[in-house]
Amino acid sequence: MFDPHADKVETRNEYGISLIDEIQRKYDGIVIAVAHKEFLKLDLKNFKGNNSVIFDLKSIFERSIVDARL
Repeated sequence: MFDPHADKVETRNEYGISLIDEIQRKYDGIVIAVAHKEFLKLDLKNFKGNNSVIFDLKSIFERSIVDARL
């Protein structure tokens, strides 16, 4: 999981989730769950595999970029 604003120690202790420092590979599924402005600078195509799905919970990306959004 990647979130540049979340506290790594708190996230691990409270939720048992280890955060990564940066996105470095392609993923089968991408869920945009927070509306951080930094995410708008990401080129999601760099992280999307051949059959990947991108779901945008906060509707921060254009519909043409994601597969589904709320």
